[in-house]
Amino acid sequence: MEQKRQRVYALVEKYTQNIPKRTITTSYDARSSKVVLLTGGTGSLGSNILARLLERGDVSKIYALSRASIAGSASRDRHAQAFVREHGSQELLSDAKVEFLDGDPSLDNFG
Repeated sequence: MEQKRQRVYALVEKYTQNIPKRTITTSYDARSSKVVLLTGGTGSLGSNILARLLERGDVSKIYALSRASIAGSASRDRHAQAFVREHGSQELLSDAKVEFLDGDPSLDNFG
């Protein structure tokens, strides 16, 4: 399990090394900000991508889409579990620019 985690971290580092670190601002320019729809954010790689997106100053909104859980847990709760597993904390998830959605992209109107 630890080797798999290290491989995921290496891939995240490789493909995000040029992403600038987050600068905290109270407002943003809508013309230069980005809105992201992220799927797969509850997995190891997706959780790390979500963390990097939250750190980016040019991303104004992140919609984290997850399929509905069979157990009935909310999307935010599943993302929080992934963050604790991958990062030891869910602190970044309190950022107002991330919104957690339940849905299925294979269905009309995401179900």
